[in-house]
Amino acid sequence: MLVSEVEPSPTTNMTHWMESGSIHHHIFTLLKLNWFMKKQALLCALLFISYEYYNLKSSIVAPPPVAEPKAFHLPFIKHSAIPRTYQYVFHDYLKPGNSVYLGKFKWCDTLQIPEDVISYQSCKEEREFEFLWKGMDEKFKTDGFELVPDYNSTIFYSNIPMDGYSNEEYCTYYPVYLVNTTSECRYLVLRKNRVFAFQEAANPYAILNNEFLPIEYNPEDYSEAGKSAIKVMPGEFIFFIVHRYMGSYETKIRVRVYNYDNVIVSHPFPGQLNFSQFLAEPGTGLEKIIAEEDVNFSRFLRFMFLGARPYHAGIERS
Repeated sequence: MLVSEVEPSPTTNMTHWMESGSIHHHIFTLLKLNWFMKKQALLCALLFISYEYYNLKSSIVAPPPVAEPKAFHLPFIKHSAIPRTYQYVFHDYLKPGNSVYLGKFKWCDTLQIPEDVISYQSCKEEREFEFLWKGMDEKFKTDGFELVPDYNSTIFYSNIPMDGYSNEEYCTYYPVYLVNTTSECRYLVLRKNRVFAFQEAANPYAILNNEFLPIEYNPEDYSEAGKSAIKVMPGEFIFFIVHRYMGSYETKIRVRVYNYDNVIVSHPFPGQLNFSQFLAEPGTGLEKIIAEEDVNFSRFLRFMFLGARPYHAGIERS
């Protein structure tokens, strides 16, 4: 007897599949696949973000490094050959100083002094300045300078024209730098080519030897006539010279500058002079003025000595 094969119904298949227990296996497989895909998607996202960050970082141009501001240092001075004859400066008494403006320069390693600067040609009244003196406005700042003498260098300078005269008028000087170390413009007040400056030396009568007395005085008067001002930008300096004295007395010297209402003094350095340069010459009008007038109240003496106190034998020094 032929028996025909009967196909199972869908209900029977579902019942068999459920009863077989394999449903748990399929659910676990689906969940595992879903977690793996999420993990892969998260990893791709992280890789994409890292790639974009790298590109962004690479596209940003880093600013150039900021150079540290240079500190001023004394330049090497190059000027004309030493004159055939010159004289050292010997003074027996308190005399007027000779502080000569020779120019304005940028900070440099080597300073080349033109030929005409060391002669009378640099003293001509036609020298051009930024503006003539007409009273100082508040915007014209005169403070903030640093005063740096170079006693180890020697400049030979003459106050007379080079043509038609002998070289016997050349005398020994040393350079002084008035340096603008600020970040703003500053001004130096002067008359023609004379800086309001002179030299001082340590008071030999002071116990601590930390007081300084004038060995020169300012020869300019306190009138406003003939004054000018020099604009000094950051990174520039004023170059002027003062007498280099010869003498048997060795002591500490410093330079004093009067710039409008600001007094600037340098650090002391070893030098030499004659001991009698602390005193005015006996019998002169200067000795009488120093002895009779009070430096604290005399406008003449205050400007002559730029705020310093001269020595005279009539006052006992401390």
